[in-house]
Amino acid sequence: MSENEILRRASYGPTSPVVGARGSRTRTRVVETALGLFEAQGFHGTSVDDIAKAAGVSRATLYQYFESKEQIFIELLQECGTALMRVVRRIGPLEPTELGFDNLHWWLGEWAWVYDRYSTMFVQWANISSPGTPIPEMASRFLADYHERIARRLTASGVTGIDPVDAAVVLTTLVNAANYTRHVDGAAGPAAGRTAGQGSGPGTGPGGARPAARSTPISTEHLTDGLAVLIQLLLFPQTPPAVFAQLGREIPTPRPPSGGERLWSAPSAAPASTSAQPPGPAAPAQPPTPVSSPVAAPRPDDRFAGLSSRAGATVARLLDAGVQCFTEKGYHQCSVDDVVSLAGYARGTFYKYFDEKLDLLVALSDRALGAITELDERLRGIRAAATPAASAASAAPDPGDLRDWLGAVATFALRYLGVTRVWLDQQPHHARLDEVRRVMSERLHTGYATVPGGGRWPHPLDPRIASIAFFTVLERLPEALVDAAPERPVAQIVDVMAAALDRTRLLTGVSLPVAPDLP
Repeated sequence: MSENEILRRASYGPTSPVVGARGSRTRTRVVETALGLFEAQGFHGTSVDDIAKAAGVSRATLYQYFESKEQIFIELLQECGTALMRVVRRIGPLEPTELGFDNLHWWLGEWAWVYDRYSTMFVQWANISSPGTPIPEMASRFLADYHERIARRLTASGVTGIDPVDAAVVLTTLVNAANYTRHVDGAAGPAAGRTAGQGSGPGTGPGGARPAARSTPISTEHLTDGLAVLIQLLLFPQTPPAVFAQLGREIPTPRPPSGGERLWSAPSAAPASTSAQPPGPAAPAQPPTPVSSPVAAPRPDDRFAGLSSRAGATVARLLDAGVQCFTEKGYHQCSVDDVVSLAGYARGTFYKYFDEKLDLLVALSDRALGAITELDERLRGIRAAATPAASAASAAPDPGDLRDWLGAVATFALRYLGVTRVWLDQQPHHARLDEVRRVMSERLHTGYATVPGGGRWPHPLDPRIASIAFFTVLERLPEALVDAAPERPVAQIVDVMAAALDRTRLLTGVSLPVAPDLP
């Protein structure tokens, strides 16, 4: 045997002292190629071979610079995170005054610019939050630091009535979800009306399917205005209505940030004419949005309806194991062996009822959509029972009923994370999944109109923005709160959801109970 030990050459990391100009160009080309493929094919749809081939290098060369595609993604996320931290440092004083609202509006504008600059990373970040990779752990550390910095600023600004870190989590969840929706809607463009089965890509909707045809996508400026109203109320519910009158004036124009300067240019002096709204009484609160019919859901799959009680129990056990595995490991990391191990069955039992893992996912997707439909109907029932025809504007539901409903919503959102992540992701493709994604996209944009007794705000608010915010609190906030505090019980999650809905006036006329430990 030879005494000469065979060693692998050291890799060329971003700070490697041995990589030269040529290696640096190769490394940059690999990163830029990966970014383009992540946008075109999605993270899960892109392999190391795809990146190497598109970058014009061999797999061996790529592995000299990066251990995996996850490491490439992490490097891109770090660059994106640095830009977000700069945004936090730019926040001016926040307060229930015109100056405070101006500062909040500018900050949200900067945030929107950063989102557009790194839109591929934000979209894919939402799509690959599944466990089983180093990305969620790294993202969780960044978000914890990010939320803490925002919380310190909120504390210094005098925000009360809600825990500052919880307020920071609600704020970032609302802003990221709204900008995500704006981006995928805008990317769909004229193809927004394309049918769900025609594929997905960078122009896909919140669930990976293209949004159904609807009105013009929400512009950045319009979205910033609406978010500013909601977040100002989240932080300072006591803000005088006159503060929001400035939204009728000229809105500053965004420009990219540079060293130390403000992203938003100062507004030009308003001419002495009636076109500028003077401070004073705000526009009258808009009437409640008329109740429209819910979005039609696809017909559920009834293939298990004729099973015996014993076979039905077996299927139910496999479905429970599947949803647990998808949530804990993520769909792409979970295998059939993992599912049958959790269920306590053999592989043969699984294949007796399901063709493959995708077939199990489709069945779970149908089950999840059915649960959402039931929860929506339950809310409408609670609101309708408390809203007699003679006093529709003043009646309020029992807070206990609403709190029980929020608890059921939070429990569902946490249990079915593995399924709802697939709705957000562009992978895998299946006609039935695409149909569910279409339904969920329509619900996200228009479902708030089906909730009796919608919100009343001190400034007119686009119902689409209200709808996006409402369903973000219901469906994405529970996961964000658990990520921030993994041991947090559901009851405390409900406390924060209730406070967010109450303070933003997304559910009005309801006295929502808040836990005593919230300041």
